[in-house]
Amino acid sequence: MQFTFAVKKLDDRLKMTMQAIEKCKELYAQEGINEPQMLETFEQTRENIEKLKDSLSNILAANERKFDMIEFLIDALKMEHHIVAELQSYLAVISDQELRNELNKFLIEEKKHENMLAGQIRTLGGDPQIQYKVAARPEEELSIIDLLVRHRQMDQQTKKHYDVGLSRFKEPEFQWILGQLAVEEERHLQELDKLIEKYREQQVLPDELKNIKWYDPYMGKPGDRSWVE
Repeated sequence: MQFTFAVKKLDDRLKMTMQAIEKCKELYAQEGINEPQMLETFEQTRENIEKLKDSLSNILAANERKFDMIEFLIDALKMEHHIVAELQSYLAVISDQELRNELNKFLIEEKKHENMLAGQIRTLGGDPQIQYKVAARPEEELSIIDLLVRHRQMDQQTKKHYDVGLSRFKEPEFQWILGQLAVEEERHLQELDKLIEKYREQQVLPDELKNIKWYDPYMGKPGDRSWVE
């Protein structure tokens, strides 16, 4: 399956190359360049790429479902990785030990989600080495309630992603994996609701739970991303 997934990557890059060739031809005409041999090379290259893409089409068509699954899981892995990064940020700035213990339990479980997703991506022949884009960091200082609400929104988005997958993919083994992840995210949402309610009921928050400054952990430290190590 690794060969097939490599073919998919090749096909994606061939599409990008054809787009680049068309852009060059467009600029060639706009700027009035007179290099017939260059234009002929563009045309010949485009024809050769089209032939290569045609030869790959049967392999791609036969494995389209698996590619769809891999892309879905990679999107999920990005979401889970984002959650892990956020939790690491919270643990770096929160001093309340009881809350730290709760968030650390979330962190351990979310890292397990990363490992589960990465393992399934590899099983399908994909590569779990994602390009992670760091989300914008809040400029203002936040309270602990703000952080918990922010975290809940991410968990809710991830849960919705798994729910979409459950309705979209009917393969039993794939459904079981997504179902397990969806159930755990739902439990996280319920536990977060309890934490949010608990701190909202406290009329006066202690100083250490007010105006928390953001901390962005170093994401490349060994052990932080066991799913790719």
